[in-house]
Amino acid sequence: MCFNAETSITAFIVGSIFIALNIHKGYTQSSKFHLIIGYISIFIVIIQLFEFIIWKHLKNHTINNIASLMINLITTYQPVLFILIYSFVYNKKIENWLSLLFIIYIIIHVFNSYDIIKNKLVTTIDRSGKLLWPKRSFQTYILYWIILSIFLYKLYKINIRKTLFILLLVTLFTLWVVYLQKPKTFRSISGLFNTLWCLFCIYIPIVAYFND
Repeated sequence: MCFNAETSITAFIVGSIFIALNIHKGYTQSSKFHLIIGYISIFIVIIQLFEFIIWKHLKNHTINNIASLMINLITTYQPVLFILIYSFVYNKKIENWLSLLFIIYIIIHVFNSYDIIKNKLVTTIDRSGKLLWPKRSFQTYILYWIILSIFLYKLYKINIRKTLFILLLVTLFTLWVVYLQKPKTFRSISGLFNTLWCLFCIYIPIVAYFND
């Protein structure tokens, strides 16, 4: 998602620092908000570590395939992990209907993971110059956003409005900066989305940390 190996490892290091700061702040100040952002950011920032590995071993299909599979597994199960973390931090019971949705989602994704392993799918570079991961199935993609939307709805009801507003401003600013520095990023939707997601690995824990 990031431009190269250097930006990926930088995003991972900086993001990890603010993950630790959010978790520390969550425990020392009894802030569940910072605690949950710290925990969920772990499963966002770690993607950049695997992307760094892919950048360094782009033509090594064995390493690329393993790293691509790990990225696929983590990103696919992000919304499920987020809700589980939410349930743990806020001591909320997961509804039965949501648990059933999780099971369906996991079963569908098992076949997608098998396809990556069987066909040794690897991450490539698209025309925008960003990494292009092996695609998820359409069903997985739809359920991903449904579950993620449920998580955001639950979190939004607590106290995330300010963070979302700041992230919107940061996103618009980032689009402007990226357009000035890397205009070919806008040649594809995936290239633009990937660049934003790479930077969000840093933005999410940083913005949350300074949100009191």
